[in-house]
Amino acid sequence: MIRRLSFLLISGLFIMGLTSCQKEFSIDGMSQGPQGPAYFRYDGAPGACATAVVSGNYYAGVALDSSNKVTIVVTVTETGHYNVSTNSANGFKFSGSGVFTSTGVQTLKLYGVGTPAAAVSAAFVPEGNGCSFSVTTTTGPTPPAGYYFRFKSNGVQINLSDTTGALRNGDSLSIAAAANPTNLSSNVFYIDIIGSANISTGTYQEENAVPGATIFTEAMYIKTPSDIWFVDNTAPTPRTNPFKVNITFINAERVQGTFTGNLWDAMGTAPNPTITITEGEFNVAFE
Repeated sequence: MIRRLSFLLISGLFIMGLTSCQKEFSIDGMSQGPQGPAYFRYDGAPGACATAVVSGNYYAGVALDSSNKVTIVVTVTETGHYNVSTNSANGFKFSGSGVFTSTGVQTLKLYGVGTPAAAVSAAFVPEGNGCSFSVTTTTGPTPPAGYYFRFKSNGVQINLSDTTGALRNGDSLSIAAAANPTNLSSNVFYIDIIGSANISTGTYQEENAVPGATIFTEAMYIKTPSDIWFVDNTAPTPRTNPFKVNITFINAERVQGTFTGNLWDAMGTAPNPTITITEGEFNVAFE
């Protein structure tokens, strides 16, 4: 059965524990490794960065994660270590460190830290005669009317929106839904995203579907007490159409996303060893 099930109670529902300046300079305060400090210039400095790519979603009141970063082009004249931070603005800033191992045109990645305070645009400048770039924070997507959890199983529409819930538990984000909270032996669906205490927006697939992935998903659909479908690392192989979950929005109050893929017969009695889940979507509140 599901390897990481720990069945936690969520609103009467058991849920499985199932983010070009021309002057050369060295960066002050950097980690002084054997190679010493790097020497480089920001393309576009002291004006706007010639090529700055801002990644991630920036929502007012939602803490930044590893998806929030900016990539800047620099020209390295001497290899070595760097440790760069920007100014703080609107409740957050960017920073990054590493080693340039070759000279010439390189990219510098800075990661966002903090929580945007308001839906405004803010300017950031890396220290050391840096170029400038701006980041626009928005209010985020409008929450759908009400909470829901629904999908199609082999083309048949299933709606389990009567009882839904989500929970963070250690290194897992758990989502569950049931047609009837007093009967957890039928019409119950569990989803677990495992591998990080800070699950953010993005797509997560079942274990081993993506080589080297450290975050993965497991799932179980209990149609009846004798009709149970699941996926985890013990499910039969070979597996096709891997189960995956796409988190499109998450904050302290709710998590929203979609899910699709095959689930396998857990009881070994079904005439067909798989069912295909399509058009899965959810918007559930954290307990």
